[in-house]
Formats: sequence, structure tokens, C-alpha cells
Amino acid sequence: MTVEKEKDLDSPTENEKSESDRKWIKNCVWVRDKILKELGISVEDLSSFESFTRLLHRPRDPSGLAVIRMLYGVLMIIDVHHERGLSSADSRWGNPAECRFPFFNFLKPLSLEWMIMIYLLMLLGATGIMLGYRYRLSCLCFLVSYWYIFFLDKSHWNNHSYLFGLIGTQLMVSGANRCWSLDGRKNSKYKHKHVPLWNYALLRGQIFLVYFIAGLKKTNLDWIGGYSMEKLGYHWVFDGFRFLLSGDQITYFVVHLGGFLLDLTVGFFMLMEFSRPYAFLFCGLFNLMNSRMFAIGMFPYVMIAVMPIFCSSNWPKKVFYQIPKLREVVLYESAPGKSEDCVYTEPDVRPEEQVESSEKHTSSVKTPSRRSLRLRHKATAVLFCLYFCLQFFLPYSHSFTKGYNTWTQGLYGYSWDMMVNNWRYVHTTVTVVDKNTGQHFHLDPDAWTRSHRWTHHADMVKQFGHCIQEKMAETHKLKDIELYMDVWLSLNRRFTQRCASLIYFPTVED
Repeated sequence: MTVEKEKDLDSPTENEKSESDRKWIKNCVWVRDKILKELGISVEDLSSFESFTRLLHRPRDPSGLAVIRMLYGVLMIIDVHHERGLSSADSRWGNPAECRFPFFNFLKPLSLEWMIMIYLLMLLGATGIMLGYRYRLSCLCFLVSYWYIFFLDKSHWNNHSYLFGLIGTQLMVSGANRCWSLDGRKNSKYKHKHVPLWNYALLRGQIFLVYFIAGLKKTNLDWIGGYSMEKLGYHWVFDGFRFLLSGDQITYFVVHLGGFLLDLTVGFFMLMEFSRPYAFLFCGLFNLMNSRMFAIGMFPYVMIAVMPIFCSSNWPKKVFYQIPKLREVVLYESAPGKSEDCVYTEPDVRPEEQVESSEKHTSSVKTPSRRSLRLRHKATAVLFCLYFCLQFFLPYSHSFTKGYNTWTQGLYGYSWDMMVNNWRYVHTTVTVVDKNTGQHFHLDPDAWTRSHRWTHHADMVKQFGHCIQEKMAETHKLKDIELYMDVWLSLNRRFTQRCASLIYFPTVED
């Protein structure tokens, strides 16, 4: 009996359990409210679809979005010449006999002269985006030509090329020309007007996903084990770590573990105001180091340029207000005007939107009466949610399309598995067999293409096989052939292994 009484005394009572549960719930609620406060929203904003729609259409200052628009336009002007290939258009598109790897098989390159015109259209569009001149038309010109060249050849795909197109598409549907734009100088409709919160949320969410999903993809055992980027720690950008760590230790602890933790967490830290300055510092250094280590074009600079999207929407005005010579030239004399795209409630402007000015009436906004939601507001909220559902789905859609990317993993180009798998091309043998005579031919794998990337992807191997079939029929009159492709690659410095073998193609019809 004594033992049982002691056990009863030691075990928690129901009241103690209930008190513990209440404390746990209270702490969880406190953390939730703290996070929502940092994000500038409340539980009520997420309590219903109507509240969520109102949240997305809250009025925001357009200046932060305008700066992103201008920086994006400048960087895309450089990108058109550099990575898109205007400076090397003659060598890239000048050979009509070269095999291409389009995303849609019906896409074909135009003649060299017209391809250069496509580049010029893209260049004009990027310039229009930067200046905010005929903004929607400029975005359309840029994006149509950009996506055309993007889909025209998968052998030039990169995750960041896909990202540039996404950012351009998001800017096109936003009100990024409502501040500091030529459109605003010509038409008062676009001069210093509010933009809805979803304009900022769309870009913030996209950049957040780039980092976060890249971090999730780095849970790959090769990355966590330190095999994906072997010897990268010996690069000169890591010289500052050498007084503490060896090259191999830098490769593992700084490159692999540090890169994993930064990608996984930096999006959260940029969303929170208290941690944002430190996140900007590490994120900026991370991208600058990447720009020195890898040939990835404008990607690091674009990622640096879009970091301010996480700040308050009127951050440029706060900066310019501190510079007297720019204050009178750059800042508007009044606060942003109301817009049909926004839904106004009381109060219309949160504390982050208020900024001092030389005019008394520039620190607040005269608010109209409460407005009801329209159908287009609700449609925008639905499309907003569907877009991010798609962005969450695509990086893991290889569950439905296994074999597309490096034979076993996700869709290349929009999977955000940056640098996780590094394939080293070793050897390829292409054998053509004339089925009528049994004669064998060995074909130079570089005969009709300059890229080895087709060896990494099963769908591109198939496309190359069809191209060879057509070329053999045209040049050698061989219409009934078999193709044998023997591809050898090395993954993350492993032993060389075979990735492809027999592929058969039927007779070509006359």
C-alpha cells in the first residue's frame, strides 16, 4: 500500500496535466502571434477567404516595387547580351543543320536574321521595363521573346533562366510602373498610385521558395555527406577561412553544411524584421561568392537585387528622404493615390507605409469609405493560391515523370536542386546500323550538336536520336536504321557508369 501511495504522489494529477497543456498552448499561440506580427498580418486576416482576399489587396506604397522593376530591367539588358546569347547569336543559331532540343517538339528556330530580331525585341522590352515605358507592352515583348528562346533549346536551361522568366511574368501582372516611370509622367493613372499587397507577396513568396526548396533538395545524402562540391573549398573566395580550417573542412562545413543551412533558413530570416539585416548580409555574401565560383551569369546579381522586396514597401523613400539633394527631386509631393486594384479599409496605411516628407500631408493617406470585394479581387486571390500550389508541386513532380532529369530525379530547369548533382561527361558512342544491309557505322556524337548536356537527360537522348534519324535519311539515304547510344557519365566524382544503351527508331517514311 505504501508503494502504491508513493507512485500516486509521483505521477502528475489531471489538474497538473491540464495546466501543462494550457501552458503549451499558450506558448504556441504566443509564437504564432509573434510570427504573424513580424509578417504584418493577424489571425483574423487568415480566418476566411474574404479576409484573405482583403489582405492581398491592401494598399501598399509602389516605390519598393519600382526599384525592383528598374534593377531587373538593367540586369536583363545585360543578360540578353550575355547568357541569352545576343553577342554569340551567329554561332548559336547560324547553323540550320544543328540538332536542337526544344521543350515542345513543334518549336523551330527562325533564320539567323529573324533570331537577331527576336533578341532585339527582348532588348527593347527589357529597356522598357527599366524605364517603365509602355510597361505592359514592354513586358509582353520581353517575355514572349524570352520564353521563346528559353523553350527553344533545353541544352541551355538553368534554374536561374527559369527564375528570370518567372520574375518578369510577375512584374508584368503587377503595378510596378506606378512610381518613377515614364508611363506615370505621361498618364496620371499610373503616377504614384497604390499597389495591392499581393504584388509584393508574389515576389517575396517566389524568392522564398527558391531558397527554401533549394535547401530541402540539399537534404540529399550526397550533399549532406559532402560529395557534391568536392574540392570547392580550395577556391580563393574561401581564403578567409584558411587560418581556422583546411580546404577539405571548408568544403564540408562551409560549402555543404553552411550552404544547406543558409538556403533552408535565409528566407524565413528575411521575412522577419529583427533578423533581416543579418540575413541580407549573409545572403549578399553568399551570392557574391557564387558569382566568383560559378559561371551563372546574372543570377547572383538578380538575387541580390530582389532582396529589398522583403523590406517595407516604402523603403526607397526613407532612404531618399535622408539625402537632401535627392529629396526634392525624387520624392513626390503627396502620398500615393488610391487605386482600383486595392481594397481600402480603416486604417488604409499600416505604420510601415508612413514616411516623413517636406509636405505635411505626405505622412498619411486620405481614405475613402469601405469598399466591397469585387469578382476580380476574388479571382486574383484564387490565382495567387494556385500559382504557389504549382510552384510547390513542380520541384517534386518527378514522382509523375521519373527519368526526365539525370535519369532518376526531378524536372530539370525548375526543380531548384542547384549544384546537388554534378555530372562529368566521360564518353559517348553512337552506332548506326543499316537494317537492310546490316552495316554498322560509328557516328561522331558532336556531328550535329555542340552540347554534351543531351547525354544527361533521357528525353534529350530521344530527341537527338530522332534528329540523327532525319539527318541520316537526308544525307546518306538511310531510312531504316537502328541506333545504339552508349553514354558514360560520372556523378559527383563517383566511378564512371553507363547511363544509356540501346535505342531503336522505326523506318522513316518517304
